[in-house]
Amino acid sequence: MKLTPEQITEIDKALGKIGIAYLDIRCELTDHVATQLEAGDGDFETELNRYIKENKKSLRRTNRKMFFATSAGAYAEVFKTLARPGFLIIFIAFFGLMQLLLQFMAAENAGRIGFFIFCITSLFLSVKYLLRAFYTRRSYSGAVGFSIFSLVILYTTLYAGDWLAESGNLAVSLYYALINTVTFAMIATSEKQYKLYKSRYV
Repeated sequence: MKLTPEQITEIDKALGKIGIAYLDIRCELTDHVATQLEAGDGDFETELNRYIKENKKSLRRTNRKMFFATSAGAYAEVFKTLARPGFLIIFIAFFGLMQLLLQFMAAENAGRIGFFIFCITSLFLSVKYLLRAFYTRRSYSGAVGFSIFSLVILYTTLYAGDWLAESGNLAVSLYYALINTVTFAMIATSEKQYKLYKSRYV
């Protein structure tokens, strides 16, 4: 049987109900389930319910396996995003801002401003992910890894802040320009993937 867009959406919802939480993984599994159902010619609702019931464990197992693969792919997308000319401009702008701040204040204080900007952008990324995860059930699996990576940067900066300030103005400018540019790239990548997958069902 040939499935309609509405029936594809029903498959997506059915997968969400059994715990396939991440939109990108659910898209892949939706395609898989749709292919299986199109091979038959029975009633769609009956066949969908039967398939989900019989394959719930294997679908969840596949979901866990795919999470690591999609997370790796998410970081690859971040590198592609960073390679775009716009993000070179962002890096240069942050670097210039830090250099300007260092003309008027100590490296430690300039670093605090760079760190504050990082905290705000990281908080935006994490809160937006949590809202989507709990209220829309259309979260992007890569955003989980991005949030964890932001925490790693956070703790690294907290422990290495004094050492960094003593390393000189150039090191301070490069470090905070880099972590803020990477954070912006993670946000841009997350938004791009979210809109890409969301467009299939809206």
